[in-house]
Amino acid sequence: MKKHNSLTFKQELISSLILILIFCGFGAICFFITVPYYNDERGWIIPVLIFFAGVCLLAVILNVKLKVKIQNTVNTPLNSLTSGDHEIIGKVKTIGKVIKSPTGQECVYYSAFWINQIYIGTGESGRYEEILIQEEKDYCTFVIEDEYGNVELDLSEFNHNSLRVSDLKKVSLKNLQSKPIGNVESQKYEEIILKNGDEFYFNGSIEEMKFNDNKSPLVLTKTPPLLKRIPTGAKKYKITKTVIIGNKSEEKIIHNRNKIIVIALVLFVLFATPAIMLHLFTVSEIMQFMNKPLSDILMKT
Repeated sequence: MKKHNSLTFKQELISSLILILIFCGFGAICFFITVPYYNDERGWIIPVLIFFAGVCLLAVILNVKLKVKIQNTVNTPLNSLTSGDHEIIGKVKTIGKVIKSPTGQECVYYSAFWINQIYIGTGESGRYEEILIQEEKDYCTFVIEDEYGNVELDLSEFNHNSLRVSDLKKVSLKNLQSKPIGNVESQKYEEIILKNGDEFYFNGSIEEMKFNDNKSPLVLTKTPPLLKRIPTGAKKYKITKTVIIGNKSEEKIIHNRNKIIVIALVLFVLFATPAIMLHLFTVSEIMQFMNKPLSDILMKT
């Protein structure tokens, strides 16, 4: 069993060190600067509010940056695709027999995760953590098709853990002890799927896969029809870097990013406004103001 995490050990270690440095720096700023400056409870409250406002602002910046990249990257027609950075827009088309996910959905690709939640530690000092008890992926042959042509994308070696944070459709089920998925008992189940006919959007880097024997996949013409993976004759690419991948149109992906930006901006205002108010007034002054009758407030204004 392992932690349900899309990061590698190296990424998790670096992230943990960065978080430790951030919290240590936050504590040092509070102790040596803001607490002596305000000389009351505002010395801790204001930095906390600013910290959360900063997290929301960072979410706005990252999503705006991603939105700009999506909008400014020119779509590459599939008949002129080469190794490198590209934006690919098309539809999923299966070649041959489709597969079924553990929940019985017909698809061309799925990643499945069975998860349990355990309590680590003792008493109030412990915490709940998601543990991955089983993971599974499968795929059949499919191509991405647009009006100019089609290409085959190889997802066999793609880090399917990273798909959990992508724009692909996800099924999430809980409390499965009485009805286990795939004969595996778990508290939670997640499934990411890619279906025949889905919209397909990719922004990132790909690399053309070469055949060492210099033979075209079309040479294998006697593949039994029931096999899930058969030759397509189309150029085949593997994904080397993913900025975003999803089975939504470009417009819907941008729309989703806009929603995240708006929500993050609202939260930024909700955290930043009381921080500014506390900087201008003490807590007791604000409480006195809030407790005054509305008629008194209107008379003074």
